[in-house]
Amino acid sequence: MRHHCNNRPRHRLDVLPQKTKILTGHSGCNAMKRGFLFGLSWFLFASVLMFFSEALKGATPAPWWVWIIAALIVGAIGIKVIRRAKQAPPHASRLQAVMGWLAGFCSINVAVLVLAAGIAIYLH
Repeated sequence: MRHHCNNRPRHRLDVLPQKTKILTGHSGCNAMKRGFLFGLSWFLFASVLMFFSEALKGATPAPWWVWIIAALIVGAIGIKVIRRAKQAPPHASRLQAVMGWLAGFCSINVAVLVLAAGIAIYLH
């Protein structure tokens, strides 16, 4: 039976203590949340490094202070995301945790790609 995200138990594992749920691989609705958030924070911190390198190069049409402000904003968001990731419960499956990390790391790229494809289809 599939686990649902409400308070009433629908599965025999729902009546077990939280430690037992983690050991059996049944961690509820936030199963891949920790990995996803860690992947997202890695992407954000990589973006901060890219923003600082763009500011130091000075070869872009935007002034250097725009890149610094963008790096500070994205860095603050990354810190908030990594704090939230540390609060999320770990998943018992290493494979699902890695898949969550990959999904989090690539999520912004996929969203931008889908948005660009939608705009291209709309303008064509």
